[in-house]
Amino acid sequence: MYIAFHLHFLREFKKLGKEQELTNIYSLSEKVSKDLIIKIRDSSYAKIVEKIDLDKNISLYKLGRTEFMKLFFKRFDKHSNLITGSNDIIRVYIPIEDGGVYTSESSYVDVAIKRTDLPIGFLRIGFDYFLVNNNEHLHYQIGLRSKKRMKEWLGFDNDIDFKKIEEDGWDLAIIP
Repeated sequence: MYIAFHLHFLREFKKLGKEQELTNIYSLSEKVSKDLIIKIRDSSYAKIVEKIDLDKNISLYKLGRTEFMKLFFKRFDKHSNLITGSNDIIRVYIPIEDGGVYTSESSYVDVAIKRTDLPIGFLRIGFDYFLVNNNEHLHYQIGLRSKKRMKEWLGFDNDIDFKKIEEDGWDLAIIP
């Protein structure tokens, strides 16, 4: 999914007129993913992938650019119901075709997840993040990553303690 996400986002193959090669890469990625899931099922980690339906063909290359990116971020969603007590609602604005993010023109996806407990890979350069809890619409101040904790974190307030962040070993992931 990560490889397909980057290819879909950059659209380099389309610019080069290599649409068929892009389709072949997506097909290969799907096949490799299915093979990996089958191997995991045959191992002692079968419970991890037991709910994956390999007969359902996702066909990522057939999705539109925006739908694909929404799908990518929605997989981080912790609950199907956005009204949750312990999670934040992070609104991720998706860049338009020219690569810019304009909140009035860009599509977005709402993800119910804790802003201090984001999995590695959630924060992406080129996207814009807002906290929309309780009708707030706060723009992020900083995005951090901790390899030690295997987490990412979005800071939305002005009272971020940068000294503590440095002491705890957080690295800069993205800035607005």
